[in-house]
Amino acid sequence: MAAVTTESRTPLWKRRTPHPSGRRKFLLALPLLVLTAACTHRHVVYAPPPETKVVYVTKAPPPHKVEHRPRRPVPHAIWIGGHWRWTGVKYIWVGGYWERKPRGAAWVPGHWTHKRRGWVWVPGHWR
Repeated sequence: MAAVTTESRTPLWKRRTPHPSGRRKFLLALPLLVLTAACTHRHVVYAPPPETKVVYVTKAPPPHKVEHRPRRPVPHAIWIGGHWRWTGVKYIWVGGYWERKPRGAAWVPGHWTHKRRGWVWVPGHWR
């Protein structure tokens, strides 16, 4: 007859957790993991989902700003110029950025256009 230990009869949820030193090692290593992830983080550009609702702004956008372009990060990157964005209360400047150009594509810059009901933002896109 095989010997049966009490541990094999004990349900998994009642068994003892691993030694606390293992948990302590993990907690000590966690800041190092976070720091490593922060150092290797690449710049990610947030692109809001396409708007379906047209917003008319009665106040004209300010004059376009002249931007300083940082050095091109990769050979096939193109500069996407900054623009004025309407917050619902005022215009704020959204700075330009470099973006890798998709093969065979051309960037059509976004712009403000005046309609009968006010100013409307036409977002930039790849063509």
